[in-house]
Amino acid sequence: MNTSWDPLQDNALWAKYLAQDTLSTDGAYKRFCVFFSEKSAVSGYEELSLMREYNQTITPINNNSWKLYYFVCISGAIYALCAGFDGMFSVLSIIFPQLYLGLLVGFCVLSALCGLGIFIARDKPSVMDALELPSKESCSVVDEYIFSLQRYMHQQSERLLDSEELFNVVDLEKSTKHLGEILDNKKEINSQIQQTWHVWLQSSLVVFIGGLLYFSDGFFIGQNVACLLISSSLMLSICISAAIGVCALAAYWFVERKSLQDYLNDELFTDQKLTVTKQKENSHDCRVIARENRFSLA
Repeated sequence: MNTSWDPLQDNALWAKYLAQDTLSTDGAYKRFCVFFSEKSAVSGYEELSLMREYNQTITPINNNSWKLYYFVCISGAIYALCAGFDGMFSVLSIIFPQLYLGLLVGFCVLSALCGLGIFIARDKPSVMDALELPSKESCSVVDEYIFSLQRYMHQQSERLLDSEELFNVVDLEKSTKHLGEILDNKKEINSQIQQTWHVWLQSSLVVFIGGLLYFSDGFFIGQNVACLLISSSLMLSICISAAIGVCALAAYWFVERKSLQDYLNDELFTDQKLTVTKQKENSHDCRVIARENRFSLA
């Protein structure tokens, strides 16, 4: 095999798949998974290594950005732990002043860990996007291959427009069509996974914990304001704290909850966000390559 990755070569896994598969919308992703699991175990290790080298040339790693990313993540994780612990301690110590100290600390530690989980789910991806760092694209080798293949096809379609090099446009068109069917099928499978009861239960639990943490933060802020302005009435202080907590919960429910649910469903439990992005790019590439193929025939 050559020193650079070319999935359209005759001995590449993708070329072998195209030679034996027919364009069909029924189970395209599952068919490719079966084929990949059979062939990659025999002759795919070298190609997978070349594929990963190709990916690194497309998205080079900036070490300074990664160092800043780890620093920000560690700082945010520490803050999330402290905020979760402090918020729950504030709520429980006011509502249940006679609560056993060990039980109180246990609830606060659990709240701190939940706060850390919310940070990982909601804020960590935002930090990565802000620093323009590449995220992990797949949790399996076959998905890594599919997304790398789409990236390769997208690069070839751009080269087709920007240069006068000669390409085998027929093979490119055939590849993008097959890849489109695989991505369409993968999108459907991801949608089915998102609708399963265990995914719904896990996402609802995380959303509920997030709301609890936002309420506890608002309660703590309201408590401090009430103690500063009204120190004579404990009941009034609790009412003000609860009102501020409800305001924080409302802001979470209508602003943060949607982004958190999207992250859980589209990035954590499935890779639907990336699949949709790749699907759109591949559809555009199909149109570009088909047009260039008609021009070449003319």
